[in-house]
Amino acid sequence: MCLIRRVSLPRFLLALPRVMRGTHVTMREVAVIKTAKLVVRTPEQPLVVHLDGELREPGVNECTVELERGRINVLVAR
Repeated sequence: MCLIRRVSLPRFLLALPRVMRGTHVTMREVAVIKTAKLVVRTPEQPLVVHLDGELREPGVNECTVELERGRINVLVAR
């Protein structure tokens, strides 16, 4: 999971090349946490959840994302 603290628009625009290179994880505004399960809850407003570019279940206040070993193959360029 990649958490990014609020940043100014100029700082965001300057960081875009780092995001494309994958070097943004060393920025002070970025925290990377490894986890197999993540639950996002919003008590006051519904979540807008996009999966593969499509809206899913409008009006929900909780979303659980869980990784399952061996379910997807990922290719990484060197």
